[in-house]
Amino acid sequence: MTRGFCKLDRCPAAKTGLCYDNLPDLEHCPNWQLGAAESASSIEGASSIDTTQQITKGNTISDSQNVIWTGYPLKLTEIELISRRTNPLIVAPVGESFAGKSSFLGMLHTLLLRGHRLKEYTFAGSATLLGWEALAASLRYNKGQSSEPTPTPSDPEYYSFLHWALRRTKGTILDILFPDASGEVFSQWAVDRDEPNSENVRWIHDNADAFIFFVSCQSLIIKRGESVTNLVDLANRVKENLRGRPLLVVWSKADLIGEVRAAVKERLIQQLDYIFGTVPHIEISKVLQEQPDHKQLNNLAVLDQLFSQLEAYHPKVPTLEKPVSSQDPFLLYRNYESDR
Repeated sequence: MTRGFCKLDRCPAAKTGLCYDNLPDLEHCPNWQLGAAESASSIEGASSIDTTQQITKGNTISDSQNVIWTGYPLKLTEIELISRRTNPLIVAPVGESFAGKSSFLGMLHTLLLRGHRLKEYTFAGSATLLGWEALAASLRYNKGQSSEPTPTPSDPEYYSFLHWALRRTKGTILDILFPDASGEVFSQWAVDRDEPNSENVRWIHDNADAFIFFVSCQSLIIKRGESVTNLVDLANRVKENLRGRPLLVVWSKADLIGEVRAAVKERLIQQLDYIFGTVPHIEISKVLQEQPDHKQLNNLAVLDQLFSQLEAYHPKVPTLEKPVSSQDPFLLYRNYESDR
């Protein structure tokens, strides 16, 4: 690895060689400096910070070169850290640019902070709390107005995963990864599956356990038929090799749904029903109020619906009710969960 340091305190590149901005070559990163490693604060002329201060900022320094926890979204090479404990489920938001995918994730975090919860699961931790907080921050009102999250980079090598650890009512832990990908890349992939710029989206489609298909009411109001055509193209691409994996349709920015022309809405519903079959449709909104109404709370209801479908999609491993007397090693095999 090229010896050097990054101007960004949160970037682990100096220890791991992995760029926070997912650039494949550190020497092309504007924040990477050749020479002896030092902290960004020393670059600016500030006093050096000790380990305790770095932990406060979310940069825990590990003695291991292979393990680092920052609280920021995980890269593709880092999700193995979560896989050491469980086989995490990947729940993938899919949609065009400004469809509300990042805002949806920010609303999940915001609603948990306000004391709302999922039906069958409780929050048990996250390895990416600073990533969640960054998305939620854009939803907080500034003089009565909320802002859009920063657009997701369209670099084909950009991978970003938010993590939740959830505890089932029975006490077991479920790890969830939410990949964040650019709507622009999804649109390119919808037109051409082999588009070179769509490598990260292809990976998501091949590996996700469940999908959330986003329909922006705002886009339907502005673009009408063009928006329907684009969404149908994307839906057909998602449908390819779906293999029965759970999917539901989310109507984002649903506080505007009354302004969508009835003919446009009906045409899209018919097309999506033809492509996906009978799947749940849920209206959500990011418009925060003192007491969230059902469209804001539906952000959590989306996951309740998906988790219910996932339980049906992943049936429990069958176990033998009675002991088998045999010398055959295969018949003597026991599922670990059933023996505990």
